[in-house]
Amino acid sequence: EYLADPKAILKGRIIVVGGFAVYSIAGEINPLAVAALLLVFLGVLPWLIVRASRFNAINSAHRNVRFGFGASYREMGQFLILPIVLVPLTLGLLYPYYVYRKKRFILEHSAYGATPFAFTASAGAFNLVYFKVALMFVLFLVGSVVTVGIGALPLYIWFAAYRDGAVARLGWKNTRLGSLRFDCTWSTTGLFKLHFLNTLGIVFSGGLLA
Repeated sequence: EYLADPKAILKGRIIVVGGFAVYSIAGEINPLAVAALLLVFLGVLPWLIVRASRFNAINSAHRNVRFGFGASYREMGQFLILPIVLVPLTLGLLYPYYVYRKKRFILEHSAYGATPFAFTASAGAFNLVYFKVALMFVLFLVGSVVTVGIGALPLYIWFAAYRDGAVARLGWKNTRLGSLRFDCTWSTTGLFKLHFLNTLGIVFSGGLLA
């Protein structure tokens, strides 16, 4: 169940739109104001993410038991150094480690009632999965060239299906809630059919089914 008050969600969306409007107007007036606003945004970003994560968690329930999220602003700020600074500096080479740390960070600070979640996957497992994903991407590029671009769309959907399934299986199979274990049976073929049919629906509906 999702128990959040729609009015509270609307207020949050209005604040986001208002902040974007201020940022856009400041850019037209003075470029230095944009830099100052970016620094302010980076300063409040940990607070925003923690508040949003906590809001979604406590407003989600299963069998009348609510979820929780307990990360501190300091912990979130330290974690955000990875995607904001280190991943760009390494030209994306640390991205698999970031995905691993993100899943671990969120789960280890989440709980179902009084029972905490746990994450048992290793960083090496994520590196291996993303190495295979990178090889699939190379096959997508080669296939697109060989088919003179005709096979680009279905090949990309196949690549995306493989990526989504591999990452999801790795994540869920290593998630624990007390003595409970989770599983994921997403297959590349199943996801390909889903994504391909959805893509056709979006294209032939003029985007109405997006």
